Amino acid sequence: MTFDPLDMNNYRIEKLPKMQKSGFERWMSILGGPLSVVMFVFIYWFSDISFLNEISSEGLSATALQRLQSLGADGFSRINYAMLAIFVAAIILWITEAIPNYLTSLLVILSIVLTGVTTEKTAFAQLGHPVMWLNILSFILASMLVKTQVAKRFALWFVLRFGKNSFGVMISFIVINLVLSAFISATTAKAAILLPIFMVVAAIYGATGGENRNNFGRNLVLQNLFQINLGANGFMTGSGATLLAASLIAGALGENSFGYTKWLVPALPMSILLILIAWFVGTRLIFRLKPEEKKPCIDGGMERLRQELHSLGPMKTEEYKAVAIFVCVLGMWATETLHGISPTSVAFIGAVVALIPKFGVVKWNDVDIPWHLLLFSAGAYTLGAGLDASGLPGILVAEAFAAIGITAQTPF
Repeated sequence: MTFDPLDMNNYRIEKLPKMQKSGFERWMSILGGPLSVVMFVFIYWFSDISFLNEISSEGLSATALQRLQSLGADGFSRINYAMLAIFVAAIILWITEAIPNYLTSLLVILSIVLTGVTTEKTAFAQLGHPVMWLNILSFILASMLVKTQVAKRFALWFVLRFGKNSFGVMISFIVINLVLSAFISATTAKAAILLPIFMVVAAIYGATGGENRNNFGRNLVLQNLFQINLGANGFMTGSGATLLAASLIAGALGENSFGYTKWLVPALPMSILLILIAWFVGTRLIFRLKPEEKKPCIDGGMERLRQELHSLGPMKTEEYKAVAIFVCVLGMWATETLHGISPTSVAFIGAVVALIPKFGVVKWNDVDIPWHLLLFSAGAYTLGAGLDASGLPGILVAEAFAAIGITAQTPF
């Protein structure tokens, strides 16, 4: 059977070849486990770090002061050794991927509890952090848009409506990525929706693969991959990574949660600016488009996309419900300062409505929640809680400044 470059089924994620690890990455994964164990044992039991032996209470957070009072000076010193050992070992395991990331997170949580860095209640409670719930609920809402195929319908319609030439196609995908980022918190789900569409569009403009490659195809593929991730950065619920970052920022500020608009106002304009810069650099400097690459090369190519859109049929009741639910959720997120309902509570409302039998849009079995990602996030939150309880970041920063001669008495 000959390969049809205009068949969207040929570009599903599950049909793509799996990327194999390079030789260096394989060695990293082999050495990562033993190296992390050696570093943990050395730091915790055999190292002698002078500034961790005698820790001043000056500059410690309220949580760290409570642990100091509870454990005494010697005990507090030991949990800082433990926290440094756990942190170094976790970073090695996460970077080398010697074991799955979620398993590293579970080991982090267990190690923090067993070494007494913080209490079981504090460590295990991180899985119930408000941002963790926002993560879970965002995936429920995203599954609603994917299951009803309203996201795919919007992407096809927008490309057909505005993608009349190469410029229109590029701008269309910028808009599509930004809109989907506001609604779908899983970057993999966005890629699964958009990959078949932009690969077919690339083929329509002459990039059919093999020897038939051109700068339009290179731009379209690279720009979309960039936009899927960078567009997500513009919204607090755009991806698991942004939710994790929001949680870490909230923790650093001593707050329980981070407002949706607090993230949106600075992050979205920056994301749009970087996407536009990437579009300009890609199409005008690095992969400049030739005149023949600026117009479709395959007759009837756009008609194939139109047939794909028509195959979805007319808008269904479930699609209208999905759009209505998410527009209401976004509206409440954006007006948090007016009604005072937290983003997590708003997401709860949307998820409950979406799951209500008969009235809702999705069933629980239709929901795609990446629990491995949530366990990874829980480990990262617990690591942050351990760092806060031990006061280690402040201790290391103070020692670093002292090493270069900057102290509290320095007049600048």
